[in-house]
Amino acid sequence: MLLAMEQGSAVEVWTGGDDGLTQRFAVLFQAEAADIQITDVHHRIQAVIEQIVSKGSGKVRIVVNFERDGKHIGASRCTTTEDNLAGCVVRAGAAAERLTANVR
Repeated sequence: MLLAMEQGSAVEVWTGGDDGLTQRFAVLFQAEAADIQITDVHHRIQAVIEQIVSKGSGKVRIVVNFERDGKHIGASRCTTTEDNLAGCVVRAGAAAERLTANVR
C-alpha cells in the first residue's frame, strides 16, 4: 500500500511499506526534501520509498525510486544501520534536488 505525504511540495513522498522504520525514514526524508525549491510545476517529482529491508548484521537496505509523470528518472540506494538513517536521508535528498533541477 502506498501512502502519500506532503503532496504540495517539489517532492511528493510515497512509502511502499507501513512498518515503523520505513515510516521513520519517510518523515526524515520529507523534512530534508521540504526545502527543495522549484520554479515550474513540471519539475515536481515523486519519491517512492520502498519498504526498508534487513540485510543482516544490523544493516538495512534503503531504496528510494524517483518518478516524473509516471516515468522512472532515478534512484537512491543506501545501506546503513537503523540508528544512522541520516546519511541515507541526505543522499536521497541530494538525488531529489538534482532530479528536480534536471528536466528533459
